[in-house]
Amino acid sequence: MAASAGGTGPGSVGRDPSIPSDDQESSSAPAIPSFASLRATRQRSPADILVSRPDAAAAPAPRPSAPGAGRPPEWLDLWHVGLRVARWCVRQPLVTARRLLG
Repeated sequence: MAASAGGTGPGSVGRDPSIPSDDQESSSAPAIPSFASLRATRQRSPADILVSRPDAAAAPAPRPSAPGAGRPPEWLDLWHVGLRVARWCVRQPLVTARRLLG
């Protein structure tokens, strides 16, 4: 009965014979590359360029800091900024309420 329906194997009942089954390779499919070609690196990929370190000769020399220039922020500086923001957040509703209530 399966042979009269157009298929020859299991699961092919009612299939059109012109449609290739899953286990057959279609002629339009690209060829699978060999493992040797996958391992060979002909050129650098964008990821290699981003991850690789620059050469010492190509790296720019660090600029000397100008006199009187500020130092980089430290954790203590960030703590002080956080305290100022927290104080403002607590005080602002009180100041607004006093202004509205007169």
